[in-house]
Amino acid sequence: MFEKGHGKIRTDESYRKAGIKISLAKMEHLVSDTTRKKVSKGLKIYHQEYPVWNKNKTHEDDPRIRIYRTEKWRKIRGEAISKGRTGIKLSKEVRLAMSKRLKKYYETHSSPRKGARLTPEQCKEISDATKGLQCGPKHWNWQGGITKLEDKIRSSDEFKKWRAKVYKRDNWTCQKYKIKMKKLAAHHIESFAKILKKFNIKTFQDALQCLELWNIDNGITFSKQAHIEFHQRYGKGNNNIIQLKEFLNKGLN
Repeated sequence: MFEKGHGKIRTDESYRKAGIKISLAKMEHLVSDTTRKKVSKGLKIYHQEYPVWNKNKTHEDDPRIRIYRTEKWRKIRGEAISKGRTGIKLSKEVRLAMSKRLKKYYETHSSPRKGARLTPEQCKEISDATKGLQCGPKHWNWQGGITKLEDKIRSSDEFKKWRAKVYKRDNWTCQKYKIKMKKLAAHHIESFAKILKKFNIKTFQDALQCLELWNIDNGITFSKQAHIEFHQRYGKGNNNIIQLKEFLNKGLN
């Protein structure tokens, strides 16, 4: 047995005397170059007489050879091409174990994509390629258009602009408690639902054309807590200016 880097032969007995435990699986780095060449030559002679059964063969040549990760292989296996692991839920214990292993791994390894940024050209190319593929019936979570009209309006850019204007006018200050807060809410003086009913708004396009819906005079800035308190007292869907004045003047007892 050859000990790499020392240029001398060391037998199993000498290892035992030195108190060194070594397994056959870990002895590869102790083999000399001469021995490696002899083993390689012997394997070549062996495989000339007994060739590897799957060398240069495909699934068409031998059905034992699997075609991994291809449509044909999945059809042969009778698996759904698009399902993969969809619907398989991992337990909390498994998720935590996976998370710990990944954290430990990235302590000594860096992600190959860490710090990488796409160029503007790449961003535009991706945007053009995916435009329209993730909306409406083409979205993976499309459920037949069941989202309420009110939810669509509240998540729109127009609504966010209206809300920002109300905050700016009130200087990002809660009009109930007169203090600046991070968590704010833009309250409709005349209820949102009331306006939809009053102007017979049925579609999102109708909402965009309704000027009253985007009138900042119909909005007021509340803190999240004040907004909750208002609706706890007066409910939702039928609010008006009289309720607002009473709330601002008296507050909750």
